[in-house]
Amino acid sequence: MNGVRPRAVLAELDARGAQVVFANQHDALLTELELAFETDVEGRLRLAGGEWIDLAQIRAAYVRPENSRRLPAVERERSAGGDWRRAEVLEEGLAAWADMTSALVVNRPARWPRTAPSRISRHCSAPSASAFPRRS
Repeated sequence: MNGVRPRAVLAELDARGAQVVFANQHDALLTELELAFETDVEGRLRLAGGEWIDLAQIRAAYVRPENSRRLPAVERERSAGGDWRRAEVLEEGLAAWADMTSALVVNRPARWPRTAPSRISRHCSAPSASAFPRRS
């Protein structure tokens, strides 16, 4: 998050008593996402092996991803021939959720410049899909 101090924002929200979850994109290879596209987008998220978070419980989100291909962990995984595309699929799935959720979303992906890393159309075509498979 270039130019933004997420720790300061988190500290301020915590001081106000807000329940906050910070999804660190650098942990993308350890994160799981399941989505279903029915009448509304539904799903759950598990950050780096933690507890599952019901996306319906999220009332507001500030979304500002980096290009997942440029993350150091993803570059290392790609160099090693590993499953680096997991990070890209996670990025696309969360962008789809952010565009379609009824939660307040600051910086919705639909408003991103055309050069932004979101490519969500292929996820929106199926009525129900697991956008991010669980790790075996």
